[in-house]
Amino acid sequence: MTYKGTIGASGATVATLPSTGVKNGDTYVIVSKGWTAANFTGATFETETAREMSGGTRVGDMLIAKGTETNDVITSDLTWTYIPAGNDSLDAVTYSAIVDTNTNSIRLDNANDTTIAKIGFVAGTDITLSSAVATNGNTDDTLTTTINHATYNAVTPVAASTLSNGSASFTAIKGLTLSNGHVTGIETDTYTPVTYDLEGAAASNNSYFNSTSNSGTNEANVKIRLINSNDSYSTNDADFQIESSSIKISTSNSKVTMNFEWGSF
Repeated sequence: MTYKGTIGASGATVATLPSTGVKNGDTYVIVSKGWTAANFTGATFETETAREMSGGTRVGDMLIAKGTETNDVITSDLTWTYIPAGNDSLDAVTYSAIVDTNTNSIRLDNANDTTIAKIGFVAGTDITLSSAVATNGNTDDTLTTTINHATYNAVTPVAASTLSNGSASFTAIKGLTLSNGHVTGIETDTYTPVTYDLEGAAASNNSYFNSTSNSGTNEANVKIRLINSNDSYSTNDADFQIESSSIKISTSNSKVTMNFEWGSF
């Protein structure tokens, strides 16, 4: 192995691996963290070691040249072997908890900044999440997530566009709007029940009643009329008759009068 210098970003001996004048054993030390094979433009890597590079390089990793030489210079099959630094094994098993209160999540990263595991919370329907981070004094962080029911504003009853008319009314719920089991709207209406009052009984003569004679059958019709709360007469009046063969029956001013009247001797 022949140390040729460093490779990486600014400050390195070279920015790219050479393709000419290379000998077997030429070695470059990587000084840039997180590089992969794609950062080494034009270079060919030994397959198995390149797979190890897919997780990103660390400072101190090395690249060693190999190939077919002619006159002590590689003229064909130039391939670079990637050798991780000795601290990679510790980095791969050294973990830190990373808390993100914006996404309500906590993840486990190793020292290579590779995420090993992650747990996150997502708010469902009508749920709110609020997270906070606390440090226990070491390097571990604790995620505390509070799960609450979403806030629903107080529902104000909305009157129906068409209301019933009349007096002696009352307001009642006409309809409900539901969303995911919650009442989000209330519709009310004003109701006026139809009521009826009895009007005074009115007596009236029928068409064949003779008020000046007690001969024959005396009859009177008594009519009971219903009136509702809107002062409208019902079309269904109730009638009953009073008749007698020996008593004089007459009607006047909504009254029925019955008298004994003697005839001639």
